[in-house]
Amino acid sequence: MPDEGRSYRRLGGGRYGLFYTSPCRDAAEFSAWMTDDRDLYGKPRIYGKGPDIGCTESQTDAATLMLMR
Repeated sequence: MPDEGRSYRRLGGGRYGLFYTSPCRDAAEFSAWMTDDRDLYGKPRIYGKGPDIGCTESQTDAATLMLMR
């Protein structure tokens, strides 16, 4: 199944995460309890500009691929 149009990706080991381009990234409303809280996988609840929508927080940034000849 192609990933086009999906907001999540399989990370392996039965785990899922958001694509970097997902509209769910940094889109949740901030609440004070999130500052020191953890997501489903034990990682910080806020990473980036704000919390993600859902039970996991995406911990990846956009990457640049350089090909040299």
